[in-house]
This record gives sequence, C-alpha cells and structure tokens, in this order.
Amino acid sequence: MFSSDQMGNHRQMGDPKRKNGRVSFYGQKSNILALVAGLHSQKSLKDFGFAFSHKQYKLTREKAVIGQFDLNPGEKIIPQSKTRISEDVVDFFNNILFEKSLPSLKTIVQAQKNGQETIKEVRTLQDTKKSIYWELKNRFPEIKLSLSKFYSLCSRNFQRASKRTDVCNVFKAGDQYKVGLNSMVRSGNIDIFRMATLQKLMVEYNDHMELNRIQRDAFKTQQENLDGRSCLIVADFKENFRIGGGPVEASSSFYRKKQISDLCFCIIYKEDGQIVRKYFNYLSENLSHDSFFAINCLKSLLALEDLARFTTVHLWSDSGPHFKNSDYIHAVFFQIPRIFPQKKLSLNFFFENHGKSDVDGHFGVLSRWFSHAEAHQNINTIAELKECFERKAHADSLTRGNENAGKYNFKVYPRDVPRSERYQVKIKDGIKLFLSYIFIEGKLLASPICSEDLASYNPVAYKEVKISDKMSNKYASDHIQRGSSRDALMGPSSIEIQTKRVGMLKGVRGSGKGKRFLSNDGHCER
Repeated sequence: MFSSDQMGNHRQMGDPKRKNGRVSFYGQKSNILALVAGLHSQKSLKDFGFAFSHKQYKLTREKAVIGQFDLNPGEKIIPQSKTRISEDVVDFFNNILFEKSLPSLKTIVQAQKNGQETIKEVRTLQDTKKSIYWELKNRFPEIKLSLSKFYSLCSRNFQRASKRTDVCNVFKAGDQYKVGLNSMVRSGNIDIFRMATLQKLMVEYNDHMELNRIQRDAFKTQQENLDGRSCLIVADFKENFRIGGGPVEASSSFYRKKQISDLCFCIIYKEDGQIVRKYFNYLSENLSHDSFFAINCLKSLLALEDLARFTTVHLWSDSGPHFKNSDYIHAVFFQIPRIFPQKKLSLNFFFENHGKSDVDGHFGVLSRWFSHAEAHQNINTIAELKECFERKAHADSLTRGNENAGKYNFKVYPRDVPRSERYQVKIKDGIKLFLSYIFIEGKLLASPICSEDLASYNPVAYKEVKISDKMSNKYASDHIQRGSSRDALMGPSSIEIQTKRVGMLKGVRGSGKGKRFLSNDGHCER
C-alpha cells in the first residue's frame, strides 16, 4: 500500500503538464496510474488528486492486470527538416502537374516575387492533387516531401476540374471570344477587323448575361417579398421514369421498360417569416409534355386545400414550348380566373436556356429514391411507383422531423383525359419577346423582364381564338417484360440454334465437350 507522500509523488509524475524542473512523463500517464489502479478505485484515485477520464482508468486497469508498468518514454521523434525547397525542385513539381493537366479557356493573375503580376493559363488537373502526390512519391522515392508541403508548392493555376450546368451556347461561346480578345490585347498582335468583330460579340454576350441576371434577381425579389397571402409556383417536367425494373433485370428488359412522366410544381411561401417549399408531383402514363397536360395539372393544383389561402400567385417556369405558348397564357389569364376569381396571377419565364430552378434539385432526390427502391423491389405500375415515393417521403419526414411532413406530394394524372377545343391568346407581336405577363382591369400587360414596377409593363394587342384540338395523347407501350408463366427459357428460334450448336459440339471427337450436355439424350426433351 502506498503512503500519502508516495501517492503525492506519483501524482506529480503522472501529470504530463507539470513543469518547473519536475520530471515530465508525457504520454506515460496510464502506465503510472497502472501502478495503483489495481489497489484503489476510480473514486479513491480522484480523491487523491489524479485527473483522468473513465476511458483512461479502464486502460490503466487493463495494464495493471497484464503488469505493464514501463515508464521508458521511448525514442525521441525527430521532425522533418525545415530545409528550404530549391527553385529547381519547385519547377520539377510544376512540370509534373503540367503533364497531369489539360488547358482551359480561363486565366488568372499571379503576383511574382519582384512585385510584378503575370497572367497564367488555368490548367485543369486530370486527377486529385493527393493522387498525383502519391504517384510522384512512387516514381521518385528519394524525394523527401510531405503532402502538406506539396500542396503549398502547387501553383494556383493548376485547379481541380469542375462541371458547370445550365450553361447556354451563348455563355460558352462568349467565354471563348473573351479569351481570344484578351489574348490579342496581351500579345500586341492586333487584327483590327477581328477585334471589332469580337468586341461586337462581347457586347451581345454581356447583354445576354445581364438580362439573365435581372430576371433571376426578379425571381429572388418576389421570393423575399412574399407574405402570408402570396406564393410562387415553379413548374417543370422531369426526365421520364422507366418502370419495369427491380433487383434483378434481364439484359433485354432495359429496352422494354415503360416510361412515366412527371410534372412537378414547387410551391414557395413564407411561414413564420421562413421560406417553405412543398413539391407536388403529377405522375402520368401520358407522355405528351404539352400545354394541355400542364394546364390540367395546374388547375388541379390550384384546387388543393394547400393553396386555398393564397390570393396572389406568381407562376414561374422555363421558356420551353410546353409552358410558353398561347394556350398556357390563355388558361392562366382567362380560364383559371373564372374558376378561382379570388386569385390574382402573374406569369413569368426564366431566361431562355437558363431554366434551372428549385424543382431541379427535387428531381435529383426523386432519382435517388427511385434507384434505391428498384434495388429492393420490382416497380411495374404507376401505382407502385407512387407508393414507393410516398414511403420514401414518409421516411424522410420521420428522419427530419415534423417540419418536413407534407413536403412531398404525389398524384396520378388520369390516363385518358378527353380533348375537345383549344383556346389561345394570339398576341400581335408574338410571345417570344416577353418574359413576364400580368392581367389588370381587363388589359393584358407584358414586359421583356419581370419587375415590381408596373411602369415596366405595356399593354399588348391580343385576340382570343378557339380551334379544334387535333393533337393526340402519347402513351408508352404497355408491354413490360415479366417472368413467363410457361416453362420456357428461350424462344423457339433460340432453342433451335442452341440445339444445333450442341449437336455440332457432340460431333467433335476426343474433345470430351459433348459429355457436358444433357439435351437430346433423353434428359431434357421438350
């Protein structure tokens, strides 16, 4: 048994933070405590003044049982040398990075040691810097270099490749023209006629980007200015689901899958000052992504109890032909107000080829849910697809809490909705020019950009037209490959070919291959 003085000495030795000339046993605390852990309880040791966690005490008990009391601090770890890396080595690393990268259209400005600035081409790495580092270590093991030091030596013009979406052809071409113009100015080799052409193209490019920015800002402004009686509805079609798959699929079943369309409406509104989003998906076997389909779904949506309290509704969609057409405009400003006279609607379109919105992120969620569900069950009907999504939505609400309840909603659009007449609004100057429409006091007003200022809107001349609907609904084939009800592995033609092959192999003498087949020997007769 230890005396109080002995315990005090061990207490001092066991504290790795004690200084002032006393011996430090950093990293040996558990070994010191092991000397007394077998004799005293955890509470007793803490009463003596030891400071340790329950995990440390458990470790000391284990060491006390096996008799591990080694207080040898071991070999001293010597840190790597802080020797400065030579410029030749840095150039060598950059040459390696150059080999592992591809040129891009971007440039950056880098400051030199002499204070001057140089413009360098940005090169996109074909692999991660970490992978390049380990490849470098394998090729040149004599180089002593840590990963962090390698990161610091990498020039800033070597960057990881990134993917950009929602980039239109104008934006892509504009980047190339910008690089060409900057290159011409830097080199001093100026072609006056080429420069004039590039400058004109850059003016058009800048106007395009500015119009897109203004329209996006208008969408954000409407979202920020929402109150308890107003909402935004963003609509878009998803790429069709392909049902008929499951955990195990034959190679031919991919081409026999049935397509299901999905039109989604994202309702954006404020609740207690916070932005809330709800998604309503209309699943359908009808693959006609036209205005007739979109109008019927919109009418069904506005009739739901979830939207009853909203008197101001701002409709947004991309500029695709299924939304931006005379049928859809007529439905929004002439048909729907007769059904819901208390609602005031505005119709807005995102800039052409820049239609990414809140709905696209939701589509990514649905794709993941669908892939996960197919790995666990067969999905052969639209009802099974709807049930699958509803189970996933319920599980999501349980995981994220009650505030996510009701966030995802799924409905089935009827298969055969009769078509009769089409009602259109024929605008004198056409509909391509305008991205925003409102209807006030019997006048249809339009603006090339969405704005809170009514002065930006001008009345447009229009007339209502009724024509017969000559379009027809498009449906995918009802045939989904399932397991056959009769005992047959292959079709007659395939069986005939296989039988001939077996017969040919049986005719090969001495190969022994014919013995492996049972057919035509009375064992597998059909």
